[in-house]
Formats: sequence, structure tokens, C-alpha cells
Amino acid sequence: MTNAESFLDYSSRSRTLQNMLNFGTQLVSDFDLAESMTLGMIPLLRTEGILLNRASVWSRPSPSLTQSSSPSQQRSKEENIWRVHAYLDSMKLCRFCRKQCGSAAGACTGTMDRSFVHIPASFVAPPIPADWKPPLG
Repeated sequence: MTNAESFLDYSSRSRTLQNMLNFGTQLVSDFDLAESMTLGMIPLLRTEGILLNRASVWSRPSPSLTQSSSPSQQRSKEENIWRVHAYLDSMKLCRFCRKQCGSAAGACTGTMDRSFVHIPASFVAPPIPADWKPPLG
């Protein structure tokens, strides 16, 4: 495991190697996998250079993904609520039922839609007004 690699990536790669080696019969047990992760690779894996090279190619992210991804910033709960409301308003959707029902704010008689709202990465929410307060509840 390198310093630049997360433990989750490392353990996923190890589990993938175990599954590839155990395709026909079980050659690597869970204990051997754990031992190889903590003490180094067992001789069976050392002799599988071709397999390791292929697996390392699969585990590397493509350059386009690493360059295009922006550092994810954590938003507060209020900022997330404002972003969802601003997006729904820009799409002319009701904040309650998420349809174009035409009801005034807070007067919708439809069923509340609590499903996930996919907001495109290109959407930029306007600044939060100073007097804005998130809805209660």
C-alpha cells in the first residue's frame, strides 16, 4: 500500500486478487489475504507477476477522471437545503411535490416527494439571502 492509496482501494484490490486466484479452487483463504495485507505478499502472489500487473492497471483511475474531478467541498445542512430549493426554483418545480403543480409556496396539496434530487455539477446556486431561514422540520 502506498501513501497515496487509501486503505479502501488497497483492500478492494487485495480482495479482487483473491477472487481472481480463487476462480477454480480456493488457493488464498481470508486469513492468507489478511496476512498478506499486513505482512506482505505470500509467495503464491509473488509468482503471479502478470496478474498483479493487470490488476494494478485496472485499479488506477484514468487521467481524465483525476483531472476533471474537483475537490469536493462539504456544505452545511442549510447550504444544501438552499441549493436544492434554488435548483427546484430554477426548474420551476414545486419544493414540496417536485412537480410543476403551480401551487404557491407552502400551499401544495400534493404528496411530499422525499426522493433524491440530482443537481448537475454545472448548476451554481445564487448566494443565500441574509434573511433566509431553512424550513423547520
